[in-house]
Amino acid sequence: MSFGKSFRLFANDAKKIVKLLTIALLSAGIITTSLLAYQQFTKPVTPSLISKNEATELAIKTGNWNEQTLWDKRIEVTLLDVKENGFNFKVDEKTMQDILPFGGKFQENEKHQYIWEIRIIAPNNNDWV
Repeated sequence: MSFGKSFRLFANDAKKIVKLLTIALLSAGIITTSLLAYQQFTKPVTPSLISKNEATELAIKTGNWNEQTLWDKRIEVTLLDVKENGFNFKVDEKTMQDILPFGGKFQENEKHQYIWEIRIIAPNNNDWV
């Protein structure tokens, strides 16, 4: 068999391979472009939260605290992300991303929620009031 005959024998297969590769690359490009467009034009859902200051003021008011009872106390405020299973994570307040497990477990919730945990700590005492 001569070179010319063998080349013609595989010519149809080469055309099929080129067509398949072209279709595969175009499909990959379309999918990638669609995913990038989706990412750029959709905005993440931001939770509706009260501010850290509002939460602190509410806790102080609810606990009947005042300047006289708080003068020697330290207030620590932590934003927690409580999952449906009750486990909670400390949240970076700027990025709203979970940064580390916080420990403990809340009662299981029907839905995912954010909670401000406010601790009022007495001097020389690590217990919260």
